[in-house]
Amino acid sequence: MSEILPKGYMGALLEVDLTTESFQKISLNKNLLRLFFGGRGLGTALLTEKLLRLKTQYTNPIGEIKPLCPDNVLLFTTSPLNGTSVPTCARFHASFKSPLTGGIGSTSSGGKWGVELKRTGHDALMITGRSSRPVVLFITEAGVRFDTPPSTDANNIESITDALKERYGNKVKIMTVGAAGRNLSPISAILNDRGRSLGRGGGGAVFASKNLFAVAVSGSLPAETAYPEMLKPKNISGSVFKALAKLRLGKLTKPPEQFGILPSMGTNGLMGMLAQYDELIHKNFKDNLHDPDDLAGIIGEALASHPTIKVKRRSCFNCPIGCTRQTKILGKKYTPIASGEGPEFETVAMLGANLDIYDLELITKASYLCNHFGLDTISLGSSLAALMEIYGIVKAIPSSQRTPEENLLMEETAEFTRENGEPVFGNKKSLIPLVQNTAHNKGIGK
Repeated sequence: MSEILPKGYMGALLEVDLTTESFQKISLNKNLLRLFFGGRGLGTALLTEKLLRLKTQYTNPIGEIKPLCPDNVLLFTTSPLNGTSVPTCARFHASFKSPLTGGIGSTSSGGKWGVELKRTGHDALMITGRSSRPVVLFITEAGVRFDTPPSTDANNIESITDALKERYGNKVKIMTVGAAGRNLSPISAILNDRGRSLGRGGGGAVFASKNLFAVAVSGSLPAETAYPEMLKPKNISGSVFKALAKLRLGKLTKPPEQFGILPSMGTNGLMGMLAQYDELIHKNFKDNLHDPDDLAGIIGEALASHPTIKVKRRSCFNCPIGCTRQTKILGKKYTPIASGEGPEFETVAMLGANLDIYDLELITKASYLCNHFGLDTISLGSSLAALMEIYGIVKAIPSSQRTPEENLLMEETAEFTRENGEPVFGNKKSLIPLVQNTAHNKGIGK
């Protein structure tokens, strides 16, 4: 097989050892890049290869390594399309041993962080070891700096992002975790661009377990492509022109003036479609039944025209769809009282319809808190729904007939119930406290 580097790759892995505060730039194997195409494939291959090198310390390293120990590896990988003119090419991937499942954690994100990492001249970033102090990695084309964190709230992703942009400049892309990650929650997320989430698998806990405060990236190197002419948007025989044409025609992706679902309503536009096909989750999937009047308050049309939620359309890098929604909650005299990204479809489905809660402003506030603290809204919604169903079952059992575990559940929920009502489906008062307690590893949230 030819040893020529596949086009679209930068050809380098940046490996950072937090224990020694050192780094090295490693040339990626050309055959590996051909065999494992894109972010997820490359990340899985590099993670497995790195863990298997630890056979001198473990009989079965992949099985034996604890997810929150220094030997776990945290990998961020890009693809050949990242940073090119191909539309919707922003997504990048994270791979690690998951504290939630014990298997390989695999999660992806949009935004701009992955493109910026690639522009530093690296297709992948591998982080190993554990720092003796909280540390910020500042990555450029020149290498890595190991900087001291700014004086800001370490539990607040927005505060961290703002402080580091003030330090390094507004062009720099920031990745970090909040309270959920620092409390080692197994459903904590890693966030970049404030509200873009590497959500699944508990990567936030792995990130924080390494005493890693944040990763800031800033680069300017272009990715070399094999046929640049074919990637010019006005070349009618090129792939970019054809991709854009398909996006302009698709029911989900055509422009907002043509009522494309994602551009005109964001991802929350999918709510009505799923409900129409009886696929929208309800009460931990006990059923898929929703009162039409309740549902009308949380679907895409409701967000687009909500009286107290101001919506602005946003896009990831080089994406014509623009399904992201930047929102503000308006108070008296339409003064903004809170702002953030979302809510996305998954958040409204899992923290709303799934929990029998149909208050879009409340769901939006919960979404802001999840981004603020770094909680994966899909995993959180699933966990809360399971809690609510189990609580309802156990409550119906006479105390004398409960198991010790069931009695413990009732004891642990008693204090929460006194202040916020029972953790049951439809209790709107319980949602925000459940988010806060989970992020801070407090009470029932633990």
